[in-house]
Amino acid sequence: MSVNAHLNAVAQECYVRDDERAGIDRSISHIYGELGHSFGDQLKNVLVFGSYARGTILPRKADRDSDVDLLVVFRDASHRPQTYLNRLRAFVGQRYSRSEVKQANPTIQLDLNHIRFELVPAIETIWSPFNIPAPASGYEDWLGTDPVEFNSDLVEANRANRDLVKPVVRVLKRWNAVRGYPFASYDLERQVVRNAPAGLFVRFSNVADGFYWACENLSLPLESAQWRREYLRGLQECAQTAKHEEAMGYGVAARQRVERLIPRL
Repeated sequence: MSVNAHLNAVAQECYVRDDERAGIDRSISHIYGELGHSFGDQLKNVLVFGSYARGTILPRKADRDSDVDLLVVFRDASHRPQTYLNRLRAFVGQRYSRSEVKQANPTIQLDLNHIRFELVPAIETIWSPFNIPAPASGYEDWLGTDPVEFNSDLVEANRANRDLVKPVVRVLKRWNAVRGYPFASYDLERQVVRNAPAGLFVRFSNVADGFYWACENLSLPLESAQWRREYLRGLQECAQTAKHEEAMGYGVAARQRVERLIPRL
């Protein structure tokens, strides 16, 4: 088995299967209904966004922190974020009293048997598609965002690279989960997409090629914790060495090296 075959297997194992997806979709529909019953005309919209909408979410067995993001858009835009967070916390406490519920700024987390849901309060303004609680303000003020804009960037990068960007993202998210999350999940995806080649004559040829390319171009802020930078350095050194070993004809050694870094489920 080559490095590419191993990483292909990891990417396939980290794909949410139809039965799991069906269970998540049923829960989403139920939450939609409960939100409607509880808030009625107070709600303007409820949107699924994030990795589940992009098709890059990992199953819980591959990433214990996998979650589905729901943007809960309120019609009345006159309050600060905490008011809406309080409303959502009261909602899940009342409607899902037997499930684990907590505030994890800027969201309300709802843990169901098969997946965690992150409910993000939002309002609409004329300056941006949506406003969500802003981290820089301690979630006391709003931040303009378009949570679905990145989806089109991912689709385009994936199309330009023979549908290999999503498998590469899943492989790296598996590494990220195994290593204790050196990267925020969204930032990891964003970097892979941003750094993916877009030229006609420079594209990913297979998952291993995309993995090597992505590893080489990953970065962390200088102020990041030492342990995060050490894990990134280890990832990049492993990828560089394995790529060299494969080029020299030592495919078994390269595969074993990558297997130790990113194990199958």
